[in-house]
Amino acid sequence: MTLLVLGGTGEAKRMAQRLHQRGVDLIYSVAGLVRQPDVSCPVVSGGFSQHGGLQVYIGEQKITALLDMTHPYALQMSQAALSAAEQLALPYWRYQRPAWQATSADHWHYAESYQTLWPQLVEQPAVLWTSGQLPSSLLQQLMARADQRHIIRTAVRPLQSLPDHMQWIEAIGPFSEEQERELIEREKITALVSKDSGGNRLASKLIVARQKQLPVFLLKRPRLPTLQAVIEDLETCEACVVKHMTSNKT
Repeated sequence: MTLLVLGGTGEAKRMAQRLHQRGVDLIYSVAGLVRQPDVSCPVVSGGFSQHGGLQVYIGEQKITALLDMTHPYALQMSQAALSAAEQLALPYWRYQRPAWQATSADHWHYAESYQTLWPQLVEQPAVLWTSGQLPSSLLQQLMARADQRHIIRTAVRPLQSLPDHMQWIEAIGPFSEEQERELIEREKITALVSKDSGGNRLASKLIVARQKQLPVFLLKRPRLPTLQAVIEDLETCEACVVKHMTSNKT
């Protein structure tokens, strides 16, 4: 019995450690190569194309169950995992972070896509982008607005060279409130862009934006297929996986 944990988030890494400590045989997967996880179990990184695809990898490694703990915006990976589980008749669980919840003190605005988001930002003097790699089409629109300042914080370099009114900050979170406040004040940020990544704790950047009464523009989560096995509680998720993996050991 071998579990494949599709990770890339802090919760996934911690879950992999806990499951390993509880005697579950597992492999931890992370799509990117930016930051390798410090876990005790075997790790596969860089995606499954190099192995002939997810289903081929599952067969070669004799995977018997899938735990999807990818980021809420990793739609392609989640779709591939669900399809593989259905075709191979494997148990599949999806841990879904609970979405962040605004309070009356927040000024949050939601958008379905970058295309619908951008028109809401055209009057903002200085925008901090913390939503990951931006598509080339959006970068072209930002480049054309020399009257605005755009600060893009990502782990990897933007897809295009940036003009003087745009700045790239190479950084990997999590960030403290002090770090976020220093950045926002230094760059005189007037609006923040983020994904609704969610979790049990509100991101520091959103707390600082609330304190400074800044508008926050959130990209809505992609719509995942309707699943029976979606779990939003980490303890429940761990219990379900451990029960199955330990009760079905041969």
